[in-house]
Amino acid sequence: MAETTTAGPVTDEGHKYDDNNTTPGKTKFPRLSLKRAMSHSGEASSSPSSWTKTQTPGTLLKDAMATIELVPSNPQLSTKLLRGIRVTKITTNGKFKPRVLTISQDKFALFVTHGKVERDEEEQGMTSFMANRLPLPMISSKGISFGSPSEKMRAKFVRYIDVADIVAIHTGFVGASRKLELARGNSSHRLKGTKESYVDTKSNLLVSIVHHGGALSLDVIVPDEKTRDGLVLALSRMKQQYEETSSVLCSNEALLLRYIWYDVDTNKDGQIGEKEFATLLGRINCHVKNKTPKQLWKAYRKENNISQKYISYQDAMTILYQIHSGHYNKEESSNSSGGGNNNKTRSGIQALSLWDEIFGAEQDYVSIQDFTTVFVKGIQKETDATVEDVSLMIDAINRIEVVRDAAAGSVLEDKPGFLAKHRFKWYLHHTLNSAYDPDTQVLDESSMTKPLSHYWINTSHNTYLTGDQLQSASSVECYAKALERGCKCLELDCWDGEKHKKTKEPLPVIFHGHTVTSKILFQDVIQCVAMYMKRNHTTTYPVVLSLENHCSHEYQRAMATILQTYLGEYLYVPPDASATELPSPASLRGKIIIKGKRPPEKKEEEEEETTVDGDDDDDDDEDPYEEEETATKSNIVGDMTKMASGAVKTTTKSVSKATKVVGDTVRGGGEKSGDATPKPPKVVPELARLTLFHGVKFKGDFVQSAQTMKASHMHSISESKMGKLMKKTSGDVPNAWRAYNVKHMTRNYPAGARVDSSNYNPVLCWAMGCQMVALNFQTADTPLLLNDGRYLQNGGSGYVLKPKSVMSSSSSTNPVTLRIRVLSGYCLPKPKGAKTGETIDPYVTISIHDVIKKDGGAREAHKETSYNTETVDDNGFCPVWAETTFFTHQVQTPDVAMVKFSVNEADLGIDDQVADAVIPINCLRSGYRSILLHDKYGNRSGPFAFATLLVEIQFE
Repeated sequence: MAETTTAGPVTDEGHKYDDNNTTPGKTKFPRLSLKRAMSHSGEASSSPSSWTKTQTPGTLLKDAMATIELVPSNPQLSTKLLRGIRVTKITTNGKFKPRVLTISQDKFALFVTHGKVERDEEEQGMTSFMANRLPLPMISSKGISFGSPSEKMRAKFVRYIDVADIVAIHTGFVGASRKLELARGNSSHRLKGTKESYVDTKSNLLVSIVHHGGALSLDVIVPDEKTRDGLVLALSRMKQQYEETSSVLCSNEALLLRYIWYDVDTNKDGQIGEKEFATLLGRINCHVKNKTPKQLWKAYRKENNISQKYISYQDAMTILYQIHSGHYNKEESSNSSGGGNNNKTRSGIQALSLWDEIFGAEQDYVSIQDFTTVFVKGIQKETDATVEDVSLMIDAINRIEVVRDAAAGSVLEDKPGFLAKHRFKWYLHHTLNSAYDPDTQVLDESSMTKPLSHYWINTSHNTYLTGDQLQSASSVECYAKALERGCKCLELDCWDGEKHKKTKEPLPVIFHGHTVTSKILFQDVIQCVAMYMKRNHTTTYPVVLSLENHCSHEYQRAMATILQTYLGEYLYVPPDASATELPSPASLRGKIIIKGKRPPEKKEEEEEETTVDGDDDDDDDEDPYEEEETATKSNIVGDMTKMASGAVKTTTKSVSKATKVVGDTVRGGGEKSGDATPKPPKVVPELARLTLFHGVKFKGDFVQSAQTMKASHMHSISESKMGKLMKKTSGDVPNAWRAYNVKHMTRNYPAGARVDSSNYNPVLCWAMGCQMVALNFQTADTPLLLNDGRYLQNGGSGYVLKPKSVMSSSSSTNPVTLRIRVLSGYCLPKPKGAKTGETIDPYVTISIHDVIKKDGGAREAHKETSYNTETVDDNGFCPVWAETTFFTHQVQTPDVAMVKFSVNEADLGIDDQVADAVIPINCLRSGYRSILLHDKYGNRSGPFAFATLLVEIQFE
């Protein structure tokens, strides 16, 4: 889920959030989202149009992309990018290879090839034509191209990235990709400061194009800074134009066909034959019962009197429309008994069936007035909608370019003031009809003026790790990915490193202490954050750097210098640590906040020397200044198992008497030391003055903490500690914790036993009002998907205003009964978005993540309830479940609870995950709604950008 922010306020008279408190079932018309959609539709789409024969599919979208000026201030560079620029590509194993990067003339894609593309001056340069002429090397490690089929060799040699696959573009620093770190060679040189690698000398010329959900990246070194800036601007403009106009101008199936056309049209002549048609159907998971691809091919050509042995894009689009509309199942559907799962193979006629049920089978049109009254208000429960609102929405739907299918009997013209029957399907699957209220996903700047403690904040745990907690690699890339995913609190575990060979300056490092995880420089991470701030400082809300500081005074001073040098004006320096209220996100826009430790005042130091409640003895709090290891570890690797299981115990003692085991890790230079040395006292003033959030040990009483702690003081509570707190039946811990969290902050983090970097469920922490619920972003599990769903709110800003029910010491919510039934799916991809593989057999899992009260409300706990649909065989393109029964569940805490929709592939072994969507219950809209599905990285990009479910939602 890439972060999205807006450059300015997005408001609408009479429509804004009321402290983020929405009532499930009370659905509002999405005015803000409609206004944005209409603003992106453009003059080119002012009237509906039919498909034309074009090698670049989608006439209106093609026209919209063609209007892009890649580099408006430099037309010569724009031309150069279209003809190809020389770059140095960094390979997966960190090698450097000379290549040519070319943006396609239609601006839908970029290619990386071995040589320049030759093109005639008058050539239009459509993607398919251009790709057919991409040069291949004669001999390489991948084979000999001479005499080999060009389409097969091109698949090996040509790197092709569609604009729909681009997730993010990074530039100017080493670390946007793991490959860049490998390109440095021996990492110990970097950690010691003994040698600067070639890639570091060229860091200002690096461009990393992150694609396919964030799983892959294209990393190149460009010739000069002007070319770098031009390439980044060109790709950004392509990406923005595509995202803003594609869903407005084209249907999902049209976008899907355009997306795969380059791969399917293997000989690049703009048309496909019978074999390619079969490949197309397999690629989109399309199977028509009792009809092979060959039979479909013949049937269409016969109906349309096509004598050629190939069909155009327009023909392919028409066939997909016919399949989705049930044209090839007419005989079967006429013999079926109707209703229920007998309609599984009837493809996409679900929308037409709903139309017949609601408006009558004899009706081809419905007036805007009737559509508003009967459907929008009556069924969808958008009671605030006006005829003017709905008229604008239908205008947006009518602008979607659709195929005119005479063979399917769907020759209906769009009439002003009416919605045509064939347009109803596009409405149902449109983003404006999303079950996740579109307006709650628009940034509301007016809600960002309250103290930081009033917000849920998107937070990462051990951000630097790529895998498990014991031996995985640390990477700067993880920080870039977390920021792009909307994270606003990053964790940095800081330790003493080496000293620069020449300057003798300390080089602090980041890694998971007392393990064999690899090390990265603190400086590189801060440089990564600085580059993010440089690009986004006008739009981003504050980013918190959570420093787990294990460094000696000398290295702490180096940290302070690095922070000030690289972050400069972005770094927030607290004017007064004794303020009674925390600043707001709005007041800290474009700033970096430091969370760590400030030197305690005398009274606070005496409090910290007080004996801690025995319940805290085994709390794995991450504060390095509050605990000590009871035994010296002479061999880290040998003790990893003990650490993982919690066998190594820690105790909290007086800070003045505390000692710290240092030097028990293998340093970058290979030196080893096992002697225990005194722990350094607290934090040096140079670093302390930069710190806003001061971590304080939890003494077991939230009431006492709320009464005695300053606003800037906060607790860190582990998963295991929280489990103990939630089991207490005395003291009303839940309400006391919520009351504490009104003015103070809590950071939660996974239990130490989660060495596999799995995550705990965050819903209970959110119910307690905890702001920073830290999760392992490298692990794509259900908790992280819940996190993604939560922070889609408020423009993906990473800040969500907590509801009133968790901002009080006496939490009270009204339970609601939620009813859901799954009707159909649309353009579902293969697992992991694969291009090849069998047609999927999908089923849907619906799971409710709720918080329930126990023991009369004295205890609270997370509860998950799930339901599975039946499996639809051999159909991912347009499966129909048409369930007649509802999955019904009483939601106890609708302000916090979430619903997760998961599409899975039924398999002989372990079922594969296909796509997911998570929606907060208080953002869920009733009626017939579209579920917009995401990949495991939280993105709707590539083949996942077109995937939806159609469901019916009811609240009681």
